Amino acid sequence: MKAKYLLLLFVFTLICCKKDITIENPIACFSIINSNSPFKVGDTVRFSNCSENSNKYYWDFGDGNNSTDVTPNYVYKKPGLYKIELYSSKDK
Repeated sequence: MKAKYLLLLFVFTLICCKKDITIENPIACFSIINSNSPFKVGDTVRFSNCSENSNKYYWDFGDGNNSTDVTPNYVYKKPGLYKIELYSSKDK
């Protein structure tokens, strides 16, 4: 009788326990496709998005403008050095 309850408990445990699901964190990655550097004012800068585990993107072009496109193109209107940042995330 005791063995019967242990067997039922074992089967119940197998049915109810889920496998651990690995959640992979988003990794932001990008490069500039066209390499006619240095760029001049008015040149189109083409970006390539190589992010992993992501489906939402926020680009900060360093001049006060931004984009949520996956792979944007951008034209700078003033000369200067700009820090370009890409933030990536994933909807659940």
